[in-house]
Amino acid sequence: MNLESYVVSWSPRQEVFHIEKVADMLKANRRTLATSSKTDYIPLGFYDTHDDAVDEVTRIKNHQKSNSIELV
Repeated sequence: MNLESYVVSWSPRQEVFHIEKVADMLKANRRTLATSSKTDYIPLGFYDTHDDAVDEVTRIKNHQKSNSIELV
């Protein structure tokens, strides 16, 4: 796994997507564990570039509008 790649996550509670580097996500997850905090972000996919991640969020939003999320 390339820690410099990007992850797209979804927060059901906040109803927002989030894009960040894999290394940053793992650091935040470790901090969440260490502080006994809670998070509801669900990783949806990993992408080589930020642009690829943005494209995926756009694709998902378009499918949400038509009520049909395509599972890959």
